Amino acid sequence: MGSLIVIAGILLAALGTLPVFPAHSLLVDLFSHFVFQYLLAACLLLVLSLALRCWRSALVPLLAMAINGSWLLPYLPTAPAGENGPRLTVIQANLENSNPDHKTFVAWVRRRQPDLLVVEELSHTWLESLAALDELFPYRFLIPRSDRFGIGIYSRLPIIRRERRELAGFGLPTLFARIQ
Repeated sequence: MGSLIVIAGILLAALGTLPVFPAHSLLVDLFSHFVFQYLLAACLLLVLSLALRCWRSALVPLLAMAINGSWLLPYLPTAPAGENGPRLTVIQANLENSNPDHKTFVAWVRRRQPDLLVVEELSHTWLESLAALDELFPYRFLIPRSDRFGIGIYSRLPIIRRERRELAGFGLPTLFARIQ
């Protein structure tokens, strides 16, 4: 059983290194997004190896936990949320390019009154419908597309820095923005 734990741990450690490599393959890009799940699996392997008293084998899941956990460290909170600081309301929505019910979504956004609206699958048809929100969001950074990879940021606050990048080498847009 110890050798199976070692093999599984090595696999989880190897999968945890995928985000380091440029995604020239769709599979590499796909499998690089699951470091949290790899971390959980490594934790289970560690518990299993300890329960079976496979002490040396337990080192491999620990290595896999370290590699996968290192990717998650930047996402841990570093300070408690402030009670008196500014609040920002964000809605992130996948518009579903084929969804014909644009009016319901626009009405829902009007009721919610977010500071930021980030949308995926922004098509030219959706762009026309979302123009009804122009007075609510005077600042916009939009890349509509005819496929399912359009994206956009609508903001009540000034967008002071904007950048479009194409990550992972697939020609798909990614937006980076700094809001005032």
